[in-house]
Amino acid sequence: MMQKNVVTYKVFSSKQEVIETAKILQGAGIEIYLDDYSQIFDPSFSNIQGEKEYRIKLDKDNFGEADAVLEAAMSEQLGDVPADYYLFSFSNGELKEILAKREEWNLFDYVLSKKILSDRGLGINESELEIIREKHMAELAQPAESQHGSIIIGFIFALAGGFLGILIGWYISSQKKTLPNGEQLFAFNDADRRWGKRICFFSVFMWIFWMGLIFWLKN
Repeated sequence: MMQKNVVTYKVFSSKQEVIETAKILQGAGIEIYLDDYSQIFDPSFSNIQGEKEYRIKLDKDNFGEADAVLEAAMSEQLGDVPADYYLFSFSNGELKEILAKREEWNLFDYVLSKKILSDRGLGINESELEIIREKHMAELAQPAESQHGSIIIGFIFALAGGFLGILIGWYISSQKKTLPNGEQLFAFNDADRRWGKRICFFSVFMWIFWMGLIFWLKN
């Protein structure tokens, strides 16, 4: 049975990559869970085999340890990087941005960025890195822009007594996002979430109303 604090740690499109990463983490004694979210059928027909998505999940309290383990493993595999590798043309500010937004980059580029900065005499210690990441986490923690359009659409479907109104209301009121550090927060602001709940209640009320009206007309 999966523990309560277990959330998605990393998402992969390559089965080989997720297997290799899982082996490294398990070798360090970190308990992980593997999930296959691949589409068996792609309704858009753009990919006959469907999209491949594999996830590694673990206790969010182990995110820091997992990061350190994978970073150490990658550092040993850097080897000789070609002189024309694109990161060498990045400015110091751009390299620091990679360190702040590590979830947007692959592990190789993240580790190499740290090495390049260090080679330039601008090595960043863990306390400085923590400050950079906390600032980025604060930005990611901000709720999404107000969902005025979705709220209006939700009420339109709710008025028709449609199940879609309930789904839209539930999504706005309860949708969560997982930050790179494993913290889970509501995706939308409190005001929008209250509107989402109202859409749910109104949808249920209108469904009962329309069902009652249909029953009355038939009898």
